Amino acid sequence: MTTLDSTRESRRGRRQALLLLNVVGGIAVLASYVLWLGHPSNRAGALWGGVTGGWQYLYTISMFAAAAGYLVVVPYLTRYVIDHEWLHTLFALVLFPSALWMPLTFEYVDGPTTGLWIALRCDLLTVAAASVGLVVLISRRPTNAPARTRALALVGSIAFAFQTAVLDAFVWPALFPG
Repeated sequence: MTTLDSTRESRRGRRQALLLLNVVGGIAVLASYVLWLGHPSNRAGALWGGVTGGWQYLYTISMFAAAAGYLVVVPYLTRYVIDHEWLHTLFALVLFPSALWMPLTFEYVDGPTTGLWIALRCDLLTVAAASVGLVVLISRRPTNAPARTRALALVGSIAFAFQTAVLDAFVWPALFPG
């Protein structure tokens, strides 16, 4: 096997690992929503906390923009940045804590404790830091991607980071009744 073949095989393996990470992590996130949406604590929109009116509208739009952004970021990073040593870690730090958010929140709603609040905040801050890391990675990592493709990935990562690092990590906790 030549060095070029070995490099291609290594990149293929990293791509497959990243896609598997996103499939497993994505299923975990979606499953957490499905399982917990029927939870008895979800009365009267308990997860919204103090987020009302215009904030809910902004959140709803932002959630769709963030999801669309994520769907643009994954293929971009899989194709153009797969060799970066932090890539898999950043995705794991976005996906798995995201899957814990809803269960932690319902546990907190059911029996608020300082420990649960700290765990919830750490969970949200972990996702926030990782999503900002993805923005930094896309904005600073030179690639051979077409300029429009890179710009679209950067906009998508910013939309995702706005949702996770601004609204989820700071606005939501500030408005959540404690």
